[in-house]
Amino acid sequence: MWKFISGAAPPKAKRVTDEERTKKAKIYDIEKRVRRFQESWKATWNWLVYDTDQGMTCSVCIKHFKDRAGTFVVGSQNYRISTVLKHDHSESHRMANDVHHAKNTEKHESKAGKALNKMNQGIIDKLTILFKNAHAMAKNARPYTDFVWMCDLDEAKGLKVGNTYRSDKQARTFVHYISDVARNKIRQELSNAKFISVMCDGCQDTGVVEQEAVCVQYAVNATINTKFIAVQSVERADAAGVQEAINKVMSSVTDGDWTNKLCGFGCDGAAVMLGKKNGVVAKFLERQPCLVGVHCFAHRLELSFKDALKQVKIFGEADRFLLNLYLFYHNSSLNRSMLKRSCQAYATPACVPTRVGGTRWLPHMKRALDNLWKLYPALVEHLQQLPHQKGASNDALGKSKNFLKNLTDPSMLYFLHFLTDVVSVLSVLSLGIQSNATTLGDMFQKIQNTVAALRKHTTRDGPMLQKISNEKKFDSKSLKTFETSRPVVIEKLEESMDKRFSCQVEAVEATQIANFKLWPSEIEEDYGDIEVDVLMKQFDGILRDQGVDVTLIADEWTMLQCVLYKRYNGKLSEASWVQVNESYKTDFPNILDLIDLILTLPVQSAECERVFSHMKLVKTDWRSKLGSEPLSDQIMVILNTDDVLSYDPLPAVHLWNSSCLKPRRPSTKPYGKRAEPTGAESMDLNLSLSDSDNISIFTSDSEIDDIET
Repeated sequence: MWKFISGAAPPKAKRVTDEERTKKAKIYDIEKRVRRFQESWKATWNWLVYDTDQGMTCSVCIKHFKDRAGTFVVGSQNYRISTVLKHDHSESHRMANDVHHAKNTEKHESKAGKALNKMNQGIIDKLTILFKNAHAMAKNARPYTDFVWMCDLDEAKGLKVGNTYRSDKQARTFVHYISDVARNKIRQELSNAKFISVMCDGCQDTGVVEQEAVCVQYAVNATINTKFIAVQSVERADAAGVQEAINKVMSSVTDGDWTNKLCGFGCDGAAVMLGKKNGVVAKFLERQPCLVGVHCFAHRLELSFKDALKQVKIFGEADRFLLNLYLFYHNSSLNRSMLKRSCQAYATPACVPTRVGGTRWLPHMKRALDNLWKLYPALVEHLQQLPHQKGASNDALGKSKNFLKNLTDPSMLYFLHFLTDVVSVLSVLSLGIQSNATTLGDMFQKIQNTVAALRKHTTRDGPMLQKISNEKKFDSKSLKTFETSRPVVIEKLEESMDKRFSCQVEAVEATQIANFKLWPSEIEEDYGDIEVDVLMKQFDGILRDQGVDVTLIADEWTMLQCVLYKRYNGKLSEASWVQVNESYKTDFPNILDLIDLILTLPVQSAECERVFSHMKLVKTDWRSKLGSEPLSDQIMVILNTDDVLSYDPLPAVHLWNSSCLKPRRPSTKPYGKRAEPTGAESMDLNLSLSDSDNISIFTSDSEIDDIET
């Protein structure tokens, strides 16, 4: 308005000084402004903790300097970013961070640990040799006493192994720590897995002790892992004793209640395992209602084969013939020598008949039949010459006559060739079941394919039967027994397999949705919806316990199908769940967690049978007093560690060194007078030993912590 008043000048604007501006800001800050804690600060300073009553505190300072009176120890209500920055750059907070880092760093990875390791490199080199010897000894199922001469051999080669820790007792200790490294790795993997399955089986060892072998199976991002855990002795092999053994073994590699993750239990069909009222599975169902017990499919196949052929008369005759033929050459060195001579005459590989009844596994029967046809010309030649052999007993003459009759009888000869074809088909299925990569979703398709192949053998000759038909011609009258038995064998096999493989749990059959080969060539609106609902109903509790949002699984299943059909253009047989997890884990986490659960369910307990095979090699008649713990350690080394050439012993060396209460003394003999090291040894170790004191080569954990602090 000053422009309308002539001669009047507008007043000058009042200038605000810095002091006035600061004073005004303080008044506003005190009287009007309300400061609050900003949650975004936690992303920048991970040590920052906020409580409505206490205010801002520092978790690191409270943990290590809780006795000191500091603003961020008792709590600060001054919600300024400058306050947080001031504490972050303070000397006390820096010291607390250094202590925290030192205590949470592996001893051999810390600065002090690395310095000591560098100073003691000569000792570490010696221990590396000792641990490699212990690993090689255990890996090859050798006794602990072999460790002594292995060290002597290294010394003879000019290697420096020292004079300490060269006994069989120390070898046992070394093997224990080597197995502990593998066990710790399994413990870490199990902690990352949301679901686990247990496989268990039992047998008596050479010390007449009942041992339960425990293995686990788990899938993380669709990668299936099967690991041996331990063998545990039981006083009584009843359900209570087996359950206690499993609990003890699983508690050693898991934290907390491991049954919260338990979704499957694989075992053979023994009543002690699968009994509906008092079996092991029934007892675990009380703790985990979502559990599914799986009768080993490999055992089911063997039982179905046995059930079918025990009703066929000619099979009983063939089975007894093969067993007696094996015993005839197994119990007589003379017969074996003469058979080998016949093999040389016919230019066939020198071998002997193998046992057909010592194990239930079908591939072993196939091997016995294959050996029979390899040896057939030499067998016939030897049995024909046996009556002319000087000094042959009447028993041998009678048996050879009966064997020769069976080997030349048309019906028996044709039936054995036919049996070879049938067992070959079943052996492929048996080996597929025993593979750790086979899942429940794959099994039903494999069984259907096997039954279809067997059904064709009713009228169509297999490779072995075609071979004998082309080589030898017999009239139909001499083959009457075989022609009558042939359709009966296939019919009985089909009936027994259908009976043994019928599913009593809907959730087991619903796992077929995890098999891409069974998906339709074009997308179907409701494919797999019923199976997903069945699986969600069976495993609802365990899915919720592991943080899976079950309400989103059905929708994610539909969306995942749309994505996969578009990506693979209907060629889903080329897809794998590992690839799907890599690409879509963040988009469909809940349905892929359900797939992990499906892949975790066991198909067989053959892994336990493999454990027993190794157990027989480790615990021999000469080592019949070997306990469960050292036995488990050696089997752990055999199954879950690298081979001798690629094995790295340093993790086991560091674990051995850090687990003692007192410092290790690798250069001091544990017994007798402690001799002073020579000058050369002192130079190699870069240490100086006084006359009255022995300095530890490896420093204990507490000393390393003190150095770091």
